[in-house]
Amino acid sequence: MLSLNLTKVKILEEKIVKKTEVKQNSLSNKADNIKKDKPKENSYIPTTTEVKLKGDKTPPHYPNRALKLGQEGKVLVEVLLDKDGKQIKQEVINSSGYVLLDKAALEAIKKWSFLPHKLQGENSKAFIQIPIEFKIS
Repeated sequence: MLSLNLTKVKILEEKIVKKTEVKQNSLSNKADNIKKDKPKENSYIPTTTEVKLKGDKTPPHYPNRALKLGQEGKVLVEVLLDKDGKQIKQEVINSSGYVLLDKAALEAIKKWSFLPHKLQGENSKAFIQIPIEFKIS
């Protein structure tokens, strides 16, 4: 025959209930203390492939080592421009598969000057995506 000590079971139940209540209260206090960030107005930054350059576009240098190794490929570089068209950040978002070609594309693009991107008639920050193809002819 199985016997249970109901006194011990009842005490354990009370402890569990009390601990759960404390956890819920501490969570609600933490939630009240969290700052609720509102999205910033005009935080949208458009992405475009329309590149408007100021001056000449110096083509990327095909690295000699890449030529000797027969490396070819297409690099897609994304550039973040400020409202004045100045480069803030450059990043390879689709590699050619070869570090030499990716670096050559980035180095060339860093030297380029851009016109400001226009959004609804006003200068705007923008991401531009620039494809660079390296092909041995």
